[in-house]
Amino acid sequence: MAGLKIVRALKTKAARKQGGEPKVGIVMIKCPQTGHAVSTGIRVDREKFRSSAVFFARTYCAICEANHEWFAREAWVYEPNEMAETMG
Repeated sequence: MAGLKIVRALKTKAARKQGGEPKVGIVMIKCPQTGHAVSTGIRVDREKFRSSAVFFARTYCAICEANHEWFAREAWVYEPNEMAETMG
């Protein structure tokens, strides 16, 4: 779970730098079987995730009931508040 440790370190570093809690989202991947977006359960600041070192992780996909292996470059950060901000 080295990827999770990196993500936690990035979140903590961002919080200290900004003097508060960073705007965080959920790291998402694409299911290679169905093409659907799948939550990894990892919460992270988008900018820090983009600039993070390349890492490898595994995520269980409830859609196809398989474990997917992925690299950070294949993932993206979805911020649930984005939808509310664009609609409001």
